Amino acid sequence: MFDKEQLYEIDKMFEDLSEIQQESVLDLVEQSLSHGDLTEDELMHYGVIGMKWGKRKARHLASKRAKMKNKIAKTEKKNSKLNDKAAKFEQKALAIERKNAKKMYELQRKELYYDMRGKEDRLKSVQRKIKKVSIKSAKLRMKSLDLKYKIQKNEKITNKLNKKIDASLMKEAAYIKKYMND
Repeated sequence: MFDKEQLYEIDKMFEDLSEIQQESVLDLVEQSLSHGDLTEDELMHYGVIGMKWGKRKARHLASKRAKMKNKIAKTEKKNSKLNDKAAKFEQKALAIERKNAKKMYELQRKELYYDMRGKEDRLKSVQRKIKKVSIKSAKLRMKSLDLKYKIQKNEKITNKLNKKIDASLMKEAAYIKKYMND
């Protein structure tokens, strides 16, 4: 802060003062030190009184937990919509299969008949028709399976988040137990 020459000059100036002036200077220095006037080399911390250094408040964990709970609620809402959609696709597939059951039966009979008679051109056209009829319901069933896969994926995410929430609750409980005893 001060080098030797500056301190020497200050000391000379102090000695040149009268006794009353010296006492008043010493009082001023003492008051400034007792009131906490800072010099350039001092560090000041405006923390929470009584809080331990390096310890975080539990408030941080609670906000993290709230975010995770919001994410769980969103994924559960998404899952319910996906379940409804999957059920609709299943119902449509069943309706198409019921509707086309008689048509499929007739087409399969024709296929056997043309196969036995050796009529290749007619056999191919019947086979194409059978494919068309069965593809409609298969596509709907595939959409339903895709949605069910997404539901399973979302359920895994919610399970992970629930585990994280439980871990954060355990940390908070340990924090409270540890620092309430101190």
